[in-house]
Amino acid sequence: MNLQHPLVEREDSIRKPILREEILSDQRKAERSKRNLRRADLSRHNLSGANLVQGNLRGANLTGANLFAANLSDANLNEAKLVDCKLRSAKLVRARLIGADFEIADLSNANLKGADLSFAKNLTAEQIMSAQIDSTTKLPKNLQRIQMKRH
Repeated sequence: MNLQHPLVEREDSIRKPILREEILSDQRKAERSKRNLRRADLSRHNLSGANLVQGNLRGANLTGANLFAANLSDANLNEAKLVDCKLRSAKLVRARLIGADFEIADLSNANLKGADLSFAKNLTAEQIMSAQIDSTTKLPKNLQRIQMKRH
């Protein structure tokens, strides 16, 4: 009879148990708990292609994280640390990014349509020009002239 817990795999019969959660990819771990990633330290994690729609990442540390082609639509990223974050081709439609720090973040081809970037920190004109925005994207006051030129 096997009384082993379903979330535990044994390396062998003598050694300590290994939790399955420990061997899941960064992407799968984040997707499983996307509703509760508030203030999570996801720095340098590979979340490429992750589905984080409506995720709560408020105040999360995503420094150096790879979010290539991740779906963060309708996510709460207010006050998130996105320093050196790879957001190339990420979908951030209607995402809340108030007070988020974008220092040297890669926003190439990121979809920011309808996103709220008001009061974003370290966001540059070059970053906005490399991303997709529309008339519903809320930019910081110092970058609103870019939006007017593009639409």
